[in-house]
Amino acid sequence: TCEDWFKRFRSGDFDTENKERSGRPETIEDAVLQALLDEDETQTQDQLAEALNMTRQGISK
Repeated sequence: TCEDWFKRFRSGDFDTENKERSGRPETIEDAVLQALLDEDETQTQDQLAEALNMTRQGISK
């Protein structure tokens, strides 16, 4: 994200290549997410992420 790039630049890292990542991106079955939403459709992404032990970014994808 832009925020990550700004952090890198502020720390003196001006390399524009993406850094190596470890592991696969977080994934979730749609049915699991839908079940949580069916329970309470007013939940925020942060609340859903906490319930699923994921990051908010993992939920929004």
